[in-house]
Amino acid sequence: MNKQLDNERNKLIKELNDTRLELTNMNLKMNNHIREKNDLLEKYENFKEKSQTDCTNMKETYLCQIEDLQKKLRWYIENQSIIIKDSKKLQNQARELEKLQAELSYFKSKQVSGPKSNESKQSHNSKDLSNESEQAFLLQRIKFLESELDRAHENEKRAIRALQQQYERVKLQEELPHLSFVLHGTHQQDVLGETDGFNGIQITVIQVRRPNRCRCAV
Repeated sequence: MNKQLDNERNKLIKELNDTRLELTNMNLKMNNHIREKNDLLEKYENFKEKSQTDCTNMKETYLCQIEDLQKKLRWYIENQSIIIKDSKKLQNQARELEKLQAELSYFKSKQVSGPKSNESKQSHNSKDLSNESEQAFLLQRIKFLESELDRAHENEKRAIRALQQQYERVKLQEELPHLSFVLHGTHQQDVLGETDGFNGIQITVIQVRRPNRCRCAV
């Protein structure tokens, strides 16, 4: 009877020791898993912080680039409007110059033909004086308009050259749609609303037909 009890006790002791050993191993494994988990959490937090910093920096960079491109685009549109306005002004001045030259030619033709009799000459003396005064005014006005046209054409050429250079710089940075897509995803079109149609913009140059210079003298 005692022997049987001893066997049972020994068996239980062995089971207890085995259980304790198994528990120890399980604790070791659990501690290892906890350390691994903590390491992964630390790596994740570091990666998350770095990603957020990189994302913030990238977003700020893209926003600055977009703002710069939009400023250049607004500058281009404003200058395009100025060129069109100045070109219309040049056209009006050219038409006025043609009109004045036609009037001057008319007065010159009358002066060359002249009256054929003394009586006719005396009757037109007052008109001739008036015509000469008007011719002098027309010549002065024509010279002024010609100088204005010369200066305007030079300014227009310089403006067009500067505008073309600026357009080329803007064209080299056509990544604006891509940057906006990165920042706003599916809302890309909302961001690009201000620059929609960018690729369709062309430099408009209105040619003004310049009249022949007047070579007449009073």
